[in-house]
Amino acid sequence: MKCKLQFINAAAASYFSLRYAGGPMQIVAADGMLVKPISVNYFLMAVAETYDVIVTVPSTGLFELRASTQDGTGFSSIWLGSGNQRIPAPAMAAPYFYKMTMTEKNGSSSWSYVNGTRVFESGITNALS
Repeated sequence: MKCKLQFINAAAASYFSLRYAGGPMQIVAADGMLVKPISVNYFLMAVAETYDVIVTVPSTGLFELRASTQDGTGFSSIWLGSGNQRIPAPAMAAPYFYKMTMTEKNGSSSWSYVNGTRVFESGITNALS
């Protein structure tokens, strides 16, 4: 079964990494605007962003959809599906704090590093712009 979900980051300052155990998610809208659909294994949500995402819920099993704070301090999750077998979402890699500097555009924080690698090397930022 396919399910369309809308995510809203209502946090005051936290970015969230969203991951789903049931396979790739398909982003179909960003901030209320339809976008060319793109399949991703995870994506990063900034403060006040919204995303419409289509996920496939397999017929058996409970699949975790997890929103983890980018700094690794916590997460929230929901389990989609039915049955007793729980399949957890892939864990987010620990952030690499030494690479997080104030050297991005206009002095912004470079919170885009995880384990020394830029998060957006997957090209998702280009697909949504």
